[in-house]
Amino acid sequence: MIKRLLIANRGEIACRIIKTAQRRGIETVAVYSDADPASLHTEMADYAFRLPGQLPLETYLNIDRIIAIALENKVDAIHPGYGFLSENPLFCQACEKSNLIFIGPSSAIIKQMGDKAAAKTLIQSIDVPTLTSFQGAEQEIKPLQQAAEKIGYPVLIKAVAGGGGKGMRIVTQASEFNTAYQSAQSEALASFGNDRVLIEKYLPAPRHVEVQVFADQQGNCLTLSTRDCSIQRRYQKIIEEAPAPNLSDSLRLQLAESATKIVNTLQYQGAGTIEFLVDGEDHYFMEMNTRLQVEHPTTEQVMGCDLVDWQISVAEGKPLPVNQQQLNAQGHSIEARIYAEDPYQQFLPIAGNIQHVEFPESNQSVRIDSGIRSGEPLSPYYDPMIAKVICHGASRAEAITQLTHTLEKVHIAGIKTNLDFLKSVLNSEPFATAALDTAFIKTHQQSLFEIDPQEIQHNLIACALFFIAQQSQHYQDTRRSSPWHNRNAWRLNTPSKQTLTVNLTAPSAIEKTLTVEVTRQNSPNDTQAIQLELTIEQQSLSISGTVDSRYIRYNNDQQQFSIAYFYDGSTLTLFSQSYTTQWLISSELDHDYSASAQQGNSNKAPMSGRIIQLIAHPGDTLQAGDPVLTMEAMKMEHTLKMAYDGELTEFCCQANDIVKEDDILYQFTSDTEST
Repeated sequence: MIKRLLIANRGEIACRIIKTAQRRGIETVAVYSDADPASLHTEMADYAFRLPGQLPLETYLNIDRIIAIALENKVDAIHPGYGFLSENPLFCQACEKSNLIFIGPSSAIIKQMGDKAAAKTLIQSIDVPTLTSFQGAEQEIKPLQQAAEKIGYPVLIKAVAGGGGKGMRIVTQASEFNTAYQSAQSEALASFGNDRVLIEKYLPAPRHVEVQVFADQQGNCLTLSTRDCSIQRRYQKIIEEAPAPNLSDSLRLQLAESATKIVNTLQYQGAGTIEFLVDGEDHYFMEMNTRLQVEHPTTEQVMGCDLVDWQISVAEGKPLPVNQQQLNAQGHSIEARIYAEDPYQQFLPIAGNIQHVEFPESNQSVRIDSGIRSGEPLSPYYDPMIAKVICHGASRAEAITQLTHTLEKVHIAGIKTNLDFLKSVLNSEPFATAALDTAFIKTHQQSLFEIDPQEIQHNLIACALFFIAQQSQHYQDTRRSSPWHNRNAWRLNTPSKQTLTVNLTAPSAIEKTLTVEVTRQNSPNDTQAIQLELTIEQQSLSISGTVDSRYIRYNNDQQQFSIAYFYDGSTLTLFSQSYTTQWLISSELDHDYSASAQQGNSNKAPMSGRIIQLIAHPGDTLQAGDPVLTMEAMKMEHTLKMAYDGELTEFCCQANDIVKEDDILYQFTSDTEST
C-alpha cells in the first residue's frame, strides 16, 4: 500500500494528482524550485521540499536530488505527472533501484517507447501501419539529408526523445534542411537532454487521433475511447476532445485493435496513450506516451473514471476495476488549454505576473484544472500553460456551447493569453462541423484572427465610462489612487468636453481617439447613471451607464451590455464576450500613458530566457526578417529577426547568457536612420 507519495512535478498536474491522493488518504510530498516557492501545489501537499535553482536541469530534472528527498522523507512511491521526468528511463530506473514505486511502466518499456526510432522499429515488426521514415543511429547531417531525399519532401525532423512538439521541424525543400536540423537538435537537447532525431514523411493535413490505454499487472488491457487532438500550434495541442468525432466504426475498431496489439506486445502496465495520424480511412502509428496525457480529463469525463486513481491502484498491484465490456462512453467532452501567449504574434509565449485570475466554479459538467492564482508570477523557465478548462455535454454541440460559455467567465489580467483565440476556434463553423486536421489554424487563419469592430466599440464605450467614473466626485477614494488624481475633477451637473487617447494593447495594437462630452454627470446616488455623448470615428452615440467595483454596464441602441473589468492603477482590462482587452487611457491633460510611450524596440528580449546562439555578426548588413539570434524560453526555441533593413552594430549578450524581458540584446542602425 502506498501511504506517502512524492509528486515529481509542478503546476496544475501536481495539484490534480494531490487531489486524488488525498481522497485516497495518501500523504503527499511536493517539490518546488526557487521560481515556485509559493505555488499552489506546495500549499496543497502535506509536505514540500526545495529543489535549489530555477532552470529545469537544476530542479525538476534533477534525478539525484528528487530521489534523495524521497528517501529522506520515507516516501513509498513517486508520480512523475507529465513532462519533465515522466518518460525518462533513468529516473524510473533510479526509483526501482531505491525500492520506490514508480507510478508508470517499467524503465525498460519507457526506454523502448521513449526512443521514437526504436519504437517505430518495434511497431513495424508487429504490422501496425507507420509512415515512411529513417530512424537509424547515424546522426551526421549528410546521411540524414540523403534519407530525407529518399523519403521525399516534405519531411519532418523529429526528436527521438520526449514529446509535446519539442524538437520538431518541417522541411519542405533541401535548402532548408541544415538550419532545421540544427534547430531541432538544439531544442531537443534543451528539453530532453538528448539531441538525436529521426526523419519521417510529413503529412500536411492529417488528423491527430489517439487512444487512451490502460493495463494492469494481471495482464488485463483496456482501450478507453479515442481523443482528437488536431487543433494545434507549434505542433502542440490547444483543444482536445473525446471521443474523436467523424470517425467511421471501421476506423475506430482498427485504432483500438492497433493500440491493443501494441500494449500486449509490450506487456505494458499503467496508463498510456497511443498516438496516430489519420488520413482518410488510413491510420499510422506516431508515438506512444508512457504516461498520463495533458488531455486525460476528457477521457475521464466521458468514461466516468479517475485515471490517476487507477494509476495508483495498478501500481499497488490491484487489478483494473472494470473490463472492456463494462466500458461505455457517455456524451462528449472538450478541453481547452489556456496559455500565456500572444496568438497575434505567432503564439509567442509570454512570461510575467498574473495580476488577476478568476475561474467559474467547477460542477458535474465543468472542470477547471489549474495551479495558478492571482498575483503569481509565470516563470519563463517552464511551460506557459495557465489552466485547462474541460466541459462535458450530452452531445458534441452541447459540449461546445458549455465550453464557450465557461471560457467567457474566465478572467485573466496582467498577461496576454490565447483565451480569445480559443473562443474564436470554438465559435467557428469548421470546428462546429468537426472539419478537423492539424492544419486547421493555418487553413482558417484569416477568419480565426478576425476582430469584430462592433465589440471593440463596446469596449471603447466601457473605457470612456470607466474614465468618467474615475473623475467623478463619487469615486473620490478610487481617484486618489489612480494615475489621474492630480487632474482637475470634472464639475458635477455641468456639461464638459474632453478628448481621451485610448491605446489598445491586446488583442492587437489599435489606437483610438475618443471625444467625450458629458451632458449630465452622475450624482452621489449609486443608482444614478452616467450620461455620455461620444464621438467614435465620426459616429455619435448617446450612452447611459454605471460603473461599480466589478462591472461596467450601459445601454446602447436599446441593448444592454455588462462588461467585467480589472484595473491595476494604469491598465484597464475588460472581459467582454469575445475578447480580453487591455487598455491604456490618457486625456488631453496628461499624456503619460500615450501609445508612443508603449512602443518597444525589436532588439529587446520578448521574454526572459537563455541565449542559445548568435546567428548574425556585428557589421552584417541585414534585411527585415533576417535571423539575428536564437533564445530558449518557456520550453521553446525562438528565433529573433530584424524588424528593419539595416546594419547590426553590436551584441549586448553572449551564448548561454540568461536575459530578462526587455533587456537590450543587440544594437543596430536602420537604413531609415542613415538616410
